[in-house]
This record gives sequence, C-alpha cells and structure tokens, in this order.
Amino acid sequence: MVSIIVILLGTYWILKKRLPNAVGGRFAKVISRVYLDRNTSLVLVRILKEYYVILISQNQATVVKKLDTIEEGEIDSEIGSNFETILQRFVGGKK
Repeated sequence: MVSIIVILLGTYWILKKRLPNAVGGRFAKVISRVYLDRNTSLVLVRILKEYYVILISQNQATVVKKLDTIEEGEIDSEIGSNFETILQRFVGGKK
C-alpha cells in the first residue's frame, strides 16, 4: 500500500515538473479585466511575449486587437493603473 502511494506521488511530481502549464502560468497571463456587463468582459492577456485585447462573452471569445507596440516594462509599470487607462494608451479612443 505504501509503495503505491509513493509511486503515485512520484508520478505526480514528475508530471508536474515536465509538462508545461498550459492553462496559464508560464505561457499565458491575464493582466487586467473589465466587465462590460454580467456576461461580457474585455481582457488584456499576455501570451508568451505578445499582448492581446480579447472580448469574452458567455459563448465565445474574440481577439479584438493584438498590441504590437507594447514593451515588456510598459505594462508591468502600469499594472497598478486601471484597465481603461492602459487600453486608451495602446488602442486609442477617448482620452
């Protein structure tokens, strides 16, 4: 019985170390989210080193815009800011 538990824990540890964290973590990170209504939100996401504004509704997700001009430090320095300020700076619109 103890050997089965050791094998299961060892397998879990090996898989956790070897398999990429596909749900988030290293590859994707939600920087900020703004809810437009109860079921719809705009999300600023970093996937690898690229940034996207994604409109997420109850049944679909649509890439609104890929942000090409963002430097790595620009977003990190503005994380304390609200999403609207960041979105206006990089996408445009009313100021």
